[in-house]
Amino acid sequence: MTINPLLPSSALSPPNFINDLGESLIEASKSGNFPIIQHLMKSDHEIKLNNLGFSLSVASENGCLSIVDSLIASTRFNEINLSYIYDSLIKASRNGHIEIVQAFKRTNRFHEIKPNSLGRLLVTASENDHLSIMEIFMSFHEIDSSYIDDALLGASRYGHIQIVQALIASDKFNKIKSTSLNTSLLIASENDYSSIIESLIASTRFHEISLDLGQTLIETSKNGRVLIAKALIRSTRFHEISLDYLGQALIEASKNGRVLIVKALIRSTRFHEISLDYLGQALTEASKNGRVLIVKALIESTRFHEISLDYLGQALTEASKNGRVLIVKALIESTRFHEIDSSYIDDALLGASRYSHIQIVQALITSNKFNKIKSTSLDTSLLIASENDHLSIVESLITSTRFHEISLNYLGQALIQASKNGHVLIVKALIGSTRFHEIDSSYIDDALLGASRYGHIQIVQALITSNKFNKIKSTSLDTSLLIASENDHLSIVESLITSTRFHEISLNYLGQALIQASKKGRVLIVKALIGSTRFHETILDYLGISLTEASRYGHIQIVQALITSNKFNKIKSTSLDNSLLIASESDHLSIVESLITSTRFHEINLNYLGQALIQASKKGRVLIVKALVGSTRFHEINQAYLGLALIEASKNNQTLIMKALIGSTRFSEINPSLLNKVLEEASGCNYLSIKWALLKDAIF
Repeated sequence: MTINPLLPSSALSPPNFINDLGESLIEASKSGNFPIIQHLMKSDHEIKLNNLGFSLSVASENGCLSIVDSLIASTRFNEINLSYIYDSLIKASRNGHIEIVQAFKRTNRFHEIKPNSLGRLLVTASENDHLSIMEIFMSFHEIDSSYIDDALLGASRYGHIQIVQALIASDKFNKIKSTSLNTSLLIASENDYSSIIESLIASTRFHEISLDLGQTLIETSKNGRVLIAKALIRSTRFHEISLDYLGQALIEASKNGRVLIVKALIRSTRFHEISLDYLGQALTEASKNGRVLIVKALIESTRFHEISLDYLGQALTEASKNGRVLIVKALIESTRFHEIDSSYIDDALLGASRYSHIQIVQALITSNKFNKIKSTSLDTSLLIASENDHLSIVESLITSTRFHEISLNYLGQALIQASKNGHVLIVKALIGSTRFHEIDSSYIDDALLGASRYGHIQIVQALITSNKFNKIKSTSLDTSLLIASENDHLSIVESLITSTRFHEISLNYLGQALIQASKKGRVLIVKALIGSTRFHETILDYLGISLTEASRYGHIQIVQALITSNKFNKIKSTSLDNSLLIASESDHLSIVESLITSTRFHEINLNYLGQALIQASKKGRVLIVKALVGSTRFHEINQAYLGLALIEASKNNQTLIMKALIGSTRFSEINPSLLNKVLEEASGCNYLSIKWALLKDAIF
């Protein structure tokens, strides 16, 4: 016996040898090892038929043609169970191994395969997009039409357009049930297989398909399925679609920018039947959404002249509002622009002005309908553009041929709004216009006030240097100065106090400006007012109040500026009194020091000095108490104030202040009754031991 070197040693065992040969055959079929297959097939030992069949199935699945041919050519092929041959064909059809399918077809056993099995093979090839294999099985007339139905459904489900087209073109297409055609179209629609839908619509049996054609056309127009829409329009059933559906489809396609669908509808045999309302709405939607090519297609259509002028006007308005420059120009250049009611031109101008679409404004201004626009619309456009800082639009309007028609009230309002909102270039454009001199001065007043309130210095300067500055009311100058001072707009204050009309500003407002600036800590503004040419005219009461307010809020630089000013000697002594008292209460040490070292410290009322000491002691202002104790006039303060100050310090546990007062040069002058009061206050507090230590030597 010859030993096969390819077999394991266990294969020499007689009882298992045949089984081992079969397993070897299967393994070789799986791996595609043709030489081993050849060797095994020549073996004297029989291999089980099941192993032969399984090997055939494996080789067919893996596309091993040479192995399949070898197994088919074997003397035992006719003995293999038919189920293995069918299984091999199924796997070869699924995987697209056409040569293997053809190899089986050439065998004398292919005719044994039942029609139902052939049908399933047809469906398998169709579902897997193997056209050539499908065509092999299509050639068998005995296949039941239900399998053709399933093949169509499978190909439609997976988007295999070539299979669908082959089925439609076959002589078996007429055998397919109309319900299957419906289902195929539905499946293809759900999956957006446009080519399949187009093929079904273009087929000879489209008339049998139960389909809401109108709704389908609307949906495809909305979603841009061009091939489907065109197929429906070209189909033999296009005439069945309701005109309302055609109109809605045109609107959806126009709104969503489906230009090819719009053009297909325009070229269709039924375009002339679509209601003019739908055409108008389509034009409006396309204009609103910026669909330039669609607008042009509708303008160039044979029915443009029939569209209502109201729709043309609405289209122009929507396009202008939404900045659709090319569409506006297309409508202006159309043959019917001159027919559009001027009210729509008005609205278009207003919309473009509001949203700063300068090219549209310019297109409307240069159009042949500009002269028909109401002057009130020009008014409003100028105002809107000025409010929203649309400089180019303002410039276009004030240089237009109709600028002279714009209401002076609106010119004034435009100036006010631009000044208030800080639109410098617009203010300058209005000032530089040919009609600025005509604007009522009250508007110039309000413009100055608005600019001053919001700190727009360039606008204030532009108004001050304009040829209308002399017309501004002096009361407006007053208010502007006060507002600018309150809001810390230094540059504006400087511009006003250096202007040619500074001398006209009311002294009351100058004083109020100084007070507000002092109160709010506007140091540079206070210094600017002090350094102005009219500071010497300032009413003394305002100076005193300014000093008091600066002292209250701790603005030391302002206090020092007032103290060193050339009007300090004119300030009432009562203002000095109040300032010292307020600063002492509020713990503004630097201000207290400035006042007690000033040239007028000697004028401060001793009662206020005493009160300042008491309040500082009460509120724990240690450094201020020390400053007052160390001042040049401490010796002048009535001893009663010293005693009361000590009592307040004791009452409020201010140990350091007590120490400062006890250690002062005048402690010995304090009335004993007041010292007893100090002890009474000390007896009820937690700091008795500390206070007693401070007092015992002095009192006893």
